[in-house]
Amino acid sequence: MATNVSESPISDAESVVMQALWQRSPRMAEEVLVALTGERDWAFSTVKTPLNRLLRKGAVVAERDGRCGESSP
Repeated sequence: MATNVSESPISDAESVVMQALWQRSPRMAEEVLVALTGERDWAFSTVKTPLNRLLRKGAVVAERDGRCGESSP
């Protein structure tokens, strides 16, 4: 169930992911990770966690294409 973003503010990590999505979207999680290379030393799972939280909060939408999904603000 999605939560209203205004009721649940985004974290610093979620904000970093949103910045990457605002620069270009839609993006797959792998593309977000590449976009953050040099700025953050994050593993793939570190990107997926805030993406999933943002999805639950309704801050991003995701579209699946087979096994992969792309996220957009």
